[in-house]
Amino acid sequence: MKCVRFLLIVCLVSLLSSTSLTAAEPQKRGVQIVPKAPPALDSVYGQSQAVIISIESYPGLPPVKHAAKDAREIENRLASLGFKTTTLADGKATRENIIKVLGDELPRILKNNDRLVVFFAGNTQTELRADGTLMGYLVPFDADAKNIFASSISMDQLREISGRLPANHVLYIIDSCLSGLDLTAAGSVPSSDRNYLRKITSRKAHQVLTAGGRGESIHLQENGIGAFAGYLLQGLDGAAEREGKGFVAFDELASYVKQQVSLSTANRQVPQYGNIEGEGEVVFALGKRPPSQPGPAAADRGPAKVLEIKDTAEADTLSLAEKQKQMEELKRQDLEKRKADAPLPQASRPKAAAETGRDGRFIAYDDGTVTDTRSGLMWAAKDNGLDINWQDAKSYCENYRGGGYTDWRLPTQDELAGLYDEAITNVNPPSSGCTGNYRVAKVFHLTCCCAWASETRGGEAAYFGFGNGPRAWLDHLYAGGVRALPVRSAK
Repeated sequence: MKCVRFLLIVCLVSLLSSTSLTAAEPQKRGVQIVPKAPPALDSVYGQSQAVIISIESYPGLPPVKHAAKDAREIENRLASLGFKTTTLADGKATRENIIKVLGDELPRILKNNDRLVVFFAGNTQTELRADGTLMGYLVPFDADAKNIFASSISMDQLREISGRLPANHVLYIIDSCLSGLDLTAAGSVPSSDRNYLRKITSRKAHQVLTAGGRGESIHLQENGIGAFAGYLLQGLDGAAEREGKGFVAFDELASYVKQQVSLSTANRQVPQYGNIEGEGEVVFALGKRPPSQPGPAAADRGPAKVLEIKDTAEADTLSLAEKQKQMEELKRQDLEKRKADAPLPQASRPKAAAETGRDGRFIAYDDGTVTDTRSGLMWAAKDNGLDINWQDAKSYCENYRGGGYTDWRLPTQDELAGLYDEAITNVNPPSSGCTGNYRVAKVFHLTCCCAWASETRGGEAAYFGFGNGPRAWLDHLYAGGVRALPVRSAK
């Protein structure tokens, strides 16, 4: 009996002891799942490749003055992030070479878990097709402006090339303004998802980020870099990362670049982005600013100044309408300056000018005019000398007062084509960034390859190129490398 009592006491003490220990710990009910730590980026990707395509000087097409500098900065930043880079610049960036690298060489070396970035800085074209849809084109070095479809790379062709690439993650960064991309929305996985990194990196993602849309122009920061490239670099430095993850995904990078570029240019340049295929996202580890790039931390730099816009601390508080009014005032002041610099009208009947030289059918005079004895047209001997968009070119010509005449105008495309002569190489020095050696009589001084014509269609305007004679069209807001060359009917 005593033995039984002893056993009962021992069991009771043991039970109380167990209950006390259990109460000391927090209760855990149900099945406990311990999430795996997110993978490090160096385990997400195999190799990282980058193809840098930059075309600053085209034969017979407007130059792209920011292309080389933007491309160099982006290439350096990607290299610092572990990318192996391949560069195609100017004459090497032909249509054949671009397609060969992207469509033949890379498919042989890339694998499923690799990452590829293609950066293109050069001319682009947006075509309004017969079915009413838009198609964008990358314009290679050897493109024929008369035959864009046959000599350039359309977005449809880029999709076809993309389908040949084994890499799950491909990002096309187009440092130019175009439309006709047909993209789907990026960022389908919320960043709050606890498996966010694993999901976006395991799913396919072929994505596109452009510097702007159709009819927009590239704006430059004070350091000569395009606003688009400048904010892209800031985003890769960490300014685009919002949650302390240590990496930046494509959707937040593109969203940051779009917001900053739009703000800094008063919505005159609005980047576009989205997916060609897939629901994943390309991911970048946050980079460190290279030693050659001194400056404050990316998050502290804020919006940079861009050319064409007064961007002061006070300007950031202005409404969009006020900013637009400010920009109109700048344009008015610029036009007034051009009027002041132009020769003043002489009497109602200009005095006779002295002949200074001849070149075939063209006679040059000391009042800065050239008469074409075949067509009867009188031309300005020199273009306006600066990049100019179509509307400003029209105003420049109408306000030109060369020779004392007041009836100057923008020439037609046929009138410009009448100056072109393949047998002539004009050696007058061009502006910086322009190729020179234009096919026009030596009594003319063209500072760049192309001149605006009077014809328009929708948001585009005609121009003529004196490098190889193309009749072509550009967005009327475009300015790079195009000039104004006034003409009048001689009486």
